[in-house]
Amino acid sequence: AAAAEAEVELMAAKVASAQTDARKELDALRERFEKHNKFSGEKVRALAKAQSDVRALEGKLEDATRDVAAANRKALKNDAGVQKDVDSRATAAKESQTDVD
Repeated sequence: AAAAEAEVELMAAKVASAQTDARKELDALRERFEKHNKFSGEKVRALAKAQSDVRALEGKLEDATRDVAAANRKALKNDAGVQKDVDSRATAAKESQTDVD
């Protein structure tokens, strides 16, 4: 009976030790899970900010593209006006030469 009692106590000690180990492992897993969730949340926030920054830069690029196109149209219009002015002066110069002849 004493041997059986000693065996039961040994088994109880092993069970208690296994429970303690299981709790420690569970706590470690819980801590890893919380860290993972924290880092995942940070990554999601960083990604959302990056996407927002990209959209803002795309908007600025569209604005700059419109500004460049407007400047090109204005430059072409000015070039056409300058060319028209040069053509008129050339015509006037030819006409004045014909008048002199």
